[in-house]
Amino acid sequence: MDHYCYFYIDDHIWLFRDLARKRPKSLFDLPYLAMLRHAHETYGLRLQLNCFFETDPSYGDDHFDLTEMPDIWRDEWRANADWLRLAFHARREFHAYPYVNATYEQVKRDYTQTTAELVRFAGQETVSDCLTIHYLPMSRAGCMALRDCGVREISVSCGTPAAPDAPLDSLSPEDAAWLMNGRTEETSWFYASTPTGGSVITLKAYNHADTAFYRKSINTRKFWRDAETGLFFKRNCDTLVINSRSWDGCRAVLDAHRDDEYMGLAIHEQYFYEDYAAYPDYAEKLYATARYLKDAGFRFVFLQELIELPDSMIEQE
Repeated sequence: MDHYCYFYIDDHIWLFRDLARKRPKSLFDLPYLAMLRHAHETYGLRLQLNCFFETDPSYGDDHFDLTEMPDIWRDEWRANADWLRLAFHARREFHAYPYVNATYEQVKRDYTQTTAELVRFAGQETVSDCLTIHYLPMSRAGCMALRDCGVREISVSCGTPAAPDAPLDSLSPEDAAWLMNGRTEETSWFYASTPTGGSVITLKAYNHADTAFYRKSINTRKFWRDAETGLFFKRNCDTLVINSRSWDGCRAVLDAHRDDEYMGLAIHEQYFYEDYAAYPDYAEKLYATARYLKDAGFRFVFLQELIELPDSMIEQE
C-alpha cells in the first residue's frame, strides 16, 4: 500500500505583509519561506499555504490586505508551484466560524477577492482549488458559491450530531451568538472528540460528514462527492495539528498512524513568530515531522493529485 501525506499551513497574512514591506530580493530571503524551502529540499515536503485577504484589527496592527502585495516575485512563485501552493482560507482571522451562516454573495466576494490577488502576484498554477475553510463550517449557499467559482474540494467536519436541546456550555457566548445570527437550516452543533479522548460541543454546517462517511474515509485517500453541490468532501487534516502538541506528543501521534494510507497534517502561521503569545519551537517541529514522514515512506501530495488517482471516491449509498 502506498502512503500519502497532505500538509498545509493555515492563517497566512503576516507572510505577505512582511514581503510587501521588506521587499527581499528573493522570496526565500524571508526567514519563514527559507524554513519551508529547507524542509522541501531536505525532506521532500510539499505544502499548501491557506490565506486570509487582510489582517485582523484585534492584533492592533495597522491594516494590510493582499492588494498591497507586489507581483515582483511572480515568476519565483510559479517556479516553485510544484511544492508550494496558495489557497483561500477566509477574509480575516476573526471572528470564529465566519461562514457557518454565510450567504452566497458573501462567500463569492471573499473567495474571488482573495483568489484574484493570489493569482495576480503568484500565478494561476500556484493557486489551489482544494480548500480548508477557516474553522471548517460552510453554509449550503457558501458551498454553492465555491462550486460556482471553480473550487473542487473542501474539508469537512466530522462527529455525532448533538440533540437540539443539548447544553451549549462549552461554546463561548460569541460562538453561540454567531451560530444563531441568521441561522440556516443546516447549521447546528455536534460532539467533536478532543485529544484527551473526551468530547466538546462545536459548530457544523452543510459540509459535515456523517459517521458512515467518516468511518469509511478516515486515514484513507478516499473522497466523497456531494450529490447536491458537486464538491468533493474530505477530512483534510485527520491526523495532527502540529502546533497543538510538543514534539514528543506529535511523535506519539505519528507513531500511532505510521501504517495509515493517508495522513492529513496542519500547523498555523502565527506560531512561527517569537512575539506571538503561543510561540513554540516551530521550525524544529516542522523539520522533525517532515523527516519522520520521509523516513516512514510517506509521499507528500496535493489533494488535486489524490482526486485524480483511480478509485479515489467512496460510492454513495
